Amino acid sequence: MFSGAPLTSVVVGPGDSLYIAPFTFHRVTALSPVTISLAVWTESTQQLDGKQALDETPLPFEETWSSETMRCVALQFAKLVCDALDRRATFVFDLLTSRYAPSRSTSRGLNATSFCSSFDDNAYASRNSRCRLDAFDDTLREKQINRSGVVANRLMRLRPIGVREMYFWNWLESLALFLVHFGSATTPEDFLCELMWLRRASNLEDEKGDVI
Repeated sequence: MFSGAPLTSVVVGPGDSLYIAPFTFHRVTALSPVTISLAVWTESTQQLDGKQALDETPLPFEETWSSETMRCVALQFAKLVCDALDRRATFVFDLLTSRYAPSRSTSRGLNATSFCSSFDDNAYASRNSRCRLDAFDDTLREKQINRSGVVANRLMRLRPIGVREMYFWNWLESLALFLVHFGSATTPEDFLCELMWLRRASNLEDEKGDVI
């Protein structure tokens, strides 16, 4: 994913300090057997404003819903946000794949390349047949569209694009973890794989002139 990204290597010694700007991907390697380091974190104004804007956007969910209804609504809600961000969501899925692939490869015999690609299309299609947006009632469908638009617009205001993508990544992962807590998903990666399948299936349906 970062094969073409520029790389800067810095070696720090005793008493040195290194400033790393917010949202900069980095890795630390100890060069001696005994190393003591101290990391001090600060949050930028943009970071705080962006987090507050997203946190203050209520999710279109109801506590009385069953876990299956919650899963369906969450899938369509996340899909609407992804669609609104268009291709800018690609990076986020790559990042999620790289984060969750190691645990899945250990427990299920998959590697990063095959992560989320070995779906049983028939099983997913059957499972999600009731999760179509046009199967929701008018009130819920309108709420889904409006709230997803708010989330997408607030993400689009974040600059630069790397900051936006990181917030979008965190938002998707938080949604997945919420569903695991609610009992609507087994693991975060399972929900995110379903979301990727739903987007892929939607693209195929759109080519046929249908709406999903």
